[in-house]
Amino acid sequence: MKLRSSTLRLHIETWDDPGDYPNGLASGPLPSKQFVESVSGHVTVQLEQSDIDNMEGDTSIEAAQDYLADNAAQVPHEMPGLRVHSWRVENTTPKTALLSVDEFEADVPERGWDE
Repeated sequence: MKLRSSTLRLHIETWDDPGDYPNGLASGPLPSKQFVESVSGHVTVQLEQSDIDNMEGDTSIEAAQDYLADNAAQVPHEMPGLRVHSWRVENTTPKTALLSVDEFEADVPERGWDE
């Protein structure tokens, strides 16, 4: 598989602890924590002959979904810190597949020193 294009974007949210504990053990709220809420956008990958051979020549959406479900980690996306567990196949042709992220884990990117 080769990456043709990617419009993936991480959506970062901040969790703030309310700090309202009835037992009085906590002296205040815990520090805020950023996390990746969701991933939007799509990737377009070009299926190579070896991929099509692994799908036994079947280039239907169902065959692409099954193949990508078994090989989700091998789909190139060029988003550091993003680990995709499953992809949603939006469209497929005999040579390309348009994918969006279904299930994932992601690290919050480090902020630059000037931000």
